[in-house]
Amino acid sequence: MLYQESDYTENLAGIRRERMMLYLLAIPGLVLCVAGFVIRNQIMASVGLFLMIAEMIYTYDMRLGPLKRYKAYLGEIREGLSHDTRGVVMRIGEEPVFTEGVFFREYLINIYKDRAEDGERRFLLDWQKPVPEFVVGDYVVIHSHGVYVLGISPLESQHEEQ
Repeated sequence: MLYQESDYTENLAGIRRERMMLYLLAIPGLVLCVAGFVIRNQIMASVGLFLMIAEMIYTYDMRLGPLKRYKAYLGEIREGLSHDTRGVVMRIGEEPVFTEGVFFREYLINIYKDRAEDGERRFLLDWQKPVPEFVVGDYVVIHSHGVYVLGISPLESQHEEQ
């Protein structure tokens, strides 16, 4: 399996760390805003409020948001039903695919022995996980939750393919 309990705990630790960073980076803008209110300087208060809000939006979108989306993805694959699909690897994506806030590597598998086009199935492997040593034409078994790959193993022979 590609996912362990440590993936989930590391993600939670990252979320806590980034949330603390978001709050710490907002302090200078908050101080400037409060100082502007105390000395009744509207420009200073406005600039401080603007800086604080801009920093919080930027930090959330660039650092905390992706971790929260990855947490949702990990929660989904931990709790959902999974199944095995046997087939031959038709294509392995070189470029990342961005789906539901997470980057994936695309695998195209054909489940039919005659390799007809209607037998092609698309699976997504987490971009952060190591790439299995398969090439186009190898027979594999993909353990997945929907289209999300939980594990890939080689199929021993072509005769075991369903």
